[in-house]
Amino acid sequence: MAWEYNLAYWGGSCGVIEGEGKMVGKGQINELKTYAISIALEGSGQHDYTEEQYETLIDLMKDLRERWQFKAWNVLSAAEVIQPPQKQEDAEPGPKFDWRRLTELGLSLDVEERLQPSDNFEEKELQNKMKEWGYAFGMDTDEHFRRRLSAFRQRYLQHIDLGGATFSGYDTAGVESLLQQRQKLMDLP
Repeated sequence: MAWEYNLAYWGGSCGVIEGEGKMVGKGQINELKTYAISIALEGSGQHDYTEEQYETLIDLMKDLRERWQFKAWNVLSAAEVIQPPQKQEDAEPGPKFDWRRLTELGLSLDVEERLQPSDNFEEKELQNKMKEWGYAFGMDTDEHFRRRLSAFRQRYLQHIDLGGATFSGYDTAGVESLLQQRQKLMDLP
């Protein structure tokens, strides 16, 4: 599930998207749009969303989950899937969206509440873990990787002060937390 987007990619263990390719100037893409439901909320994400918007979104997502049995790990933001990755100021749904409202209801995943930073936060290891989670980095340039990392941080680490770090043990620990949660849910009967 994703917010409004154009060309996109999502990998990982979603289990439904087959085939992928690369588009010059855009990066790795697949048929995510064929399998996704886009939901857009009015607003830029620079200001708080209203209680009415959250209530309507939650009701809609509960209905969609009942009908289509989507997995919480496949509830994504446009900033996580759009190719090439967006600049932070353009990332949707923006920094003011409260993802925990969805997580608390089992409609999405989030990193552990008391996340402890990993000792291993080398760039290549972080990139590999992010790819395992499902991300692609556009044309695999440093700029596109940093944009995708920014989207990851905005979505999953917004409650942690990273102090402007280029890479952080929290980045690696956050992805590892999501991978572990997904695996536990996939192992359930």
